[in-house]
Amino acid sequence: MKEIDVICQNPKIGKSIAYISRDHRVKFMKSHLIVYKIINDKIYIDRILHKKRDLENLI
Repeated sequence: MKEIDVICQNPKIGKSIAYISRDHRVKFMKSHLIVYKIINDKIYIDRILHKKRDLENLI
């Protein structure tokens, strides 16, 4: 998936969602969101959600 490769090359490209979860970031991809976090220089993809889903209640 191209967007995941982009995140791997530049982990801070995603928007911080600290107001929901301190460690998580989100990257928009067409009609979906990739929700991930960076821990000790490793990237963990938590969810890939449709943009209409309620992100605040799912994280």
